[in-house]
Amino acid sequence: MMSERFTERSVRIMVIAQKEAKRLGHSFLGTEQFLLGLIGEGESIGAQVLKSIGLTLKNTRIEVENLVGRDSGNYPLLKERNKFLLLRCRKVVN
Repeated sequence: MMSERFTERSVRIMVIAQKEAKRLGHSFLGTEQFLLGLIGEGESIGAQVLKSIGLTLKNTRIEVENLVGRDSGNYPLLKERNKFLLLRCRKVVN
């Protein structure tokens, strides 16, 4: 199964990315949401490197919002693109 290819940390990053996409009203998960997920997770080497150069979740959220904007619509995440993510999130939550 595909979910077995991901570490718990990478799943946490995807969960945070999904929450960020919803917060922004986006119907997709793109690199900007994954960047927010990585920073928001905070424990990985990547997150530590980003923190060391001054990136915080707060200032990165502001920049992402300025660059890609907010969508005021309430769209569900694309089913096919995020099927694995949604199934894995349920496993993590339960």
